[in-house]
Amino acid sequence: MVEANALQLKYDKFLESALAEIGDLLKGDYSISKRAIGLLLLQGDSQTEKQVRNQEVSSYLSIQKIM
Repeated sequence: MVEANALQLKYDKFLESALAEIGDLLKGDYSISKRAIGLLLLQGDSQTEKQVRNQEVSSYLSIQKIM
């Protein structure tokens, strides 16, 4: 079996901080990493935002403020 090595890009401190904060607030079950969810949210991906809004009812307002 071949293992894939994940490459994680590092962004500036502001973006990394936002990703960490969003990741800490995500409690739902997602098929991709919390970091990937955070990146999609910060890009304005409407499908991801809808999914997070539905799964993170109690913390969505806090996530939205970070976005």
